[in-house]
Parts: sequence; C-alpha cells; structure tokens
Amino acid sequence: MNAFAPDFDARAHAAFAAAGMADNGDYAPPAGGSTPAGARRCFLNPRRQTLGELGHVLARRTVIGVLLADGAVEQGGTLVVDARTYTLQQRDETDDGDGSLEWWVVR
Repeated sequence: MNAFAPDFDARAHAAFAAAGMADNGDYAPPAGGSTPAGARRCFLNPRRQTLGELGHVLARRTVIGVLLADGAVEQGGTLVVDARTYTLQQRDETDDGDGSLEWWVVR
C-alpha cells in the first residue's frame, strides 16, 4: 500500500465529518481480544444493499467503514456511534482490503 489511500481516507473523513456525513466511534475489543480500545473514525452506512447477479437487491444491511490509521478492530468488538452500539460481525465480502479502510457488517 502506498501513502495515497490513508491520506485520501483521512482527508475524505474530515470533509465528510464537517458535512455531517462521517462519524467517530468508541471501540471496545471483544473479551480476550488483542486490539486496543479507543476512538475510531468511521463511516456508518445503515442501508448498504447487496445486489444479486441480475442487479436486484438481495438484502439490506448495516456496515461500518473503519479507518485503520486509528488502530485495527476485530470481529466481536463493538463500536459506539451516536449512542448506538454496533457489534462487528464479519468483514464485508465486498471490502477491497486496501489497508487503509476496512468495511464491517454489524448488528
């Protein structure tokens, strides 16, 4: 990964946060987890649509994109965003894994 992705994601988050379109959350690792707790910059998308082969909507779900510059997160950890608690279930299978931002399916 080059420096472009983290720099772009940080700048985009700042701009979107100023416009009310990005969030900050408090992360807590799962019991026995190895990642430290703390603040995380994130993007909450409560209406991500999973599309089928023919472009039809298969499911709607909530996903959160977490900037990794603030620290990693792990499955089973929680993010509190705007007084709502989200549990990280699994990495979103559409996540391209650029090393700067991770998208997680949450409940």
